[in-house]
Amino acid sequence: MEGNMGAGSLTKFYALVLLSKKERSGYELMGEIGRALGKRPSAGQIYPLLAKMKKAGYLEEGKKGAREKKSYTLTPKGRGAVREMLGRTGGLVAAVLENKLVACEHCGCVIYENAYGKSVRGKMHYFCCASCAGNGKGCGNCK
Repeated sequence: MEGNMGAGSLTKFYALVLLSKKERSGYELMGEIGRALGKRPSAGQIYPLLAKMKKAGYLEEGKKGAREKKSYTLTPKGRGAVREMLGRTGGLVAAVLENKLVACEHCGCVIYENAYGKSVRGKMHYFCCASCAGNGKGCGNCK
């Protein structure tokens, strides 16, 4: 996306990703971004960003609901920008996640977080659940 749009990069990125999934109001965006990033953006951050994205041709503005609140959807140009951004960040995300992935030593499923760790004869083994950990038997690879 060209130019500085006046909001944090994560806020811009996440707003576009959310809008690529469905139409949303500015208020809905503030709430969802706040939940995801741990800090709710202000109206003074979101609405100027939405106005700039609309002016740049990334968004269309409409009305929704009984109160006819302003809502925003991505244009084809906006969808292209999201695809481009995801393509550029995909390799970075994969590199970060790769270091956090662990395979269950029993069934082989890939575990991102909350692996069931069990020490067997002083060596740590990781499983997806207590059942795979074998109720104290370990992975069977320990001698």
